[in-house]
Amino acid sequence: MTILSTDIDLFQEIAELPSEIIDLIVGYLPKCMLPKLLYFPSIQKEVASTILSDVYITKGIYRHKASYVPHVGYSECDCNRFKVALNNLEKGIAQWNVYPRAIHMDGKFVFRDVLDNFPQLLRGATSIDGTLSSCEGSEAETLLNSFLDSNITFDFLRLVGFWDPFTLPPVATSIRLFDTILNNYVIPGVKKVDIYSDTSETPKCTFSSDLEDLQIEDQRLTEVTLPPNLRKLCIFAQSGSMDFKSAILPALEYLSLELCGVESINNSPIIASNLKVLNLSMCLKRTYLDTVRQYQHLKLLRMHICVYPFGLFNEGAFPELERFEYDGYGYEDSDDFKSPILTFPSNLKQLSIEFYDSVIVNLNNLMLPPTLIRLELLKLTFNDGYFHLDENLQYVHIKTSGLTFESSFRIPHLAGELILEADYLTFESPEFMYH
Repeated sequence: MTILSTDIDLFQEIAELPSEIIDLIVGYLPKCMLPKLLYFPSIQKEVASTILSDVYITKGIYRHKASYVPHVGYSECDCNRFKVALNNLEKGIAQWNVYPRAIHMDGKFVFRDVLDNFPQLLRGATSIDGTLSSCEGSEAETLLNSFLDSNITFDFLRLVGFWDPFTLPPVATSIRLFDTILNNYVIPGVKKVDIYSDTSETPKCTFSSDLEDLQIEDQRLTEVTLPPNLRKLCIFAQSGSMDFKSAILPALEYLSLELCGVESINNSPIIASNLKVLNLSMCLKRTYLDTVRQYQHLKLLRMHICVYPFGLFNEGAFPELERFEYDGYGYEDSDDFKSPILTFPSNLKQLSIEFYDSVIVNLNNLMLPPTLIRLELLKLTFNDGYFHLDENLQYVHIKTSGLTFESSFRIPHLAGELILEADYLTFESPEFMYH
């Protein structure tokens, strides 16, 4: 935001707009600027409502100040909610009779202070999230049980640095754990769990059947029991082997796996007959392709720093796939692929391929489906021959050493953007420029 000061004329003009328009404008302003606008009586109500509607209750308050450097203003303010101490929040509510709809609490002292002195604040909110850190696990357990006893639940709860295992009561629908170990991960009512850990010993995790969204980023994770109702699963691990228990997931639609150093998951594959999106990273062995083949209802397949899936799309495979994105080194063993055939599903609409190593593609073996509307081919080397662009293409980006178009070449009439980067770019006729 580049507003340098609270210009009187500007905000007097804003005050003449309908109240709902003022609310919209004020909502886009930097949070740390808002207290200054309370000095404008004509828009005080709208400003106070914006300040109090979404608050971050904390002990330490820091306000970004406006810079007088040209075109900077409040650009350093990245606060997505208004930071306030509890006593000042109480005064603001009493003055303006506006209760927060969304509340974030930071720290055990704030948790206790709010629960002891202003519990009605939480009961009227539509969204509550909080962060706990720097206390013993037993202390956190006691504190959170107090919220449970008061029938107050969090939409989102973040726990940081609890190395001493403790039992988390069912007080949140979504939890995020940073270097935190729980006695039990089967927590009733929890729909989403994110785990980030770099501990010396990782527990074998089992989760509640209520869970729908699970993300684990743990270098030492080797075994996880997956609940049957998962809709989204993201696993990031670097162990030598991976074992997925109870991995029949009929509701799973989104799967992301980054398993650097994991040789295979074939001994315990994730069975997901309705999977729509698959993201694979750091899968450097072709053994992964046997697992991928089972997901025939995919709409989107992304592969990052993986061996290229030569042969995966043969014989009418993946008839529903609409988008395929790949970047990586191409071959597991280059001797096996002297002249690779690149085929793609018949319904594909978006294709993006980038090779980090030199890969030579015979243009006669490049089978692009006519359904494509977006095409990116980066750092492929094509042998002698003509490159053809289908009429349905709307976006084209090709980066290669040499590219040749025959005399009948025409820019696809639907193409809004055509980017051709080549050391040697040849058009056998200039006629395409006149059509």
